[in-house]
Amino acid sequence: MPFVEMLVSQIDGLVEDRFSIHPFSIGISTDNFPSLIGNYLAMSIAFPYLQAGAQYRVITECIRKEKDVTKEIEITVAVGAFLTWDEVGGHAIVQQYGNEGLPKKDFGDARFSLQSSPVRHQASSRQGNSTNVCSRNQRVSKAP
Repeated sequence: MPFVEMLVSQIDGLVEDRFSIHPFSIGISTDNFPSLIGNYLAMSIAFPYLQAGAQYRVITECIRKEKDVTKEIEITVAVGAFLTWDEVGGHAIVQQYGNEGLPKKDFGDARFSLQSSPVRHQASSRQGNSTNVCSRNQRVSKAP
């Protein structure tokens, strides 16, 4: 088995062990809403951090091996950077106000423009409390 196929197979196995049932596969009900919304919110909030970590690992590996950055890596990084920019509200600002809107964006108060903000608000109002996405009790990692 070629290395890439073997690696993909191992990753699939790890994901299957940890997340045997996708949190959204059984649908949304009043019983599972807190858990599902917690998972969704955690994914949304975590995305920019995971993207930054992935890009860091790729570039440090290139540096460690003294290899040039490939075209595929450049494309992946560009797409990831755009998706992160979109997640933190930058793309919406440019769409609505053009580049002139960028100086108006208060990046110190990014929580209000994050795509996860409405989800956080919805989850908090439905649960009657603040939603802490770092709490394992509000996320599902494996079906019972």
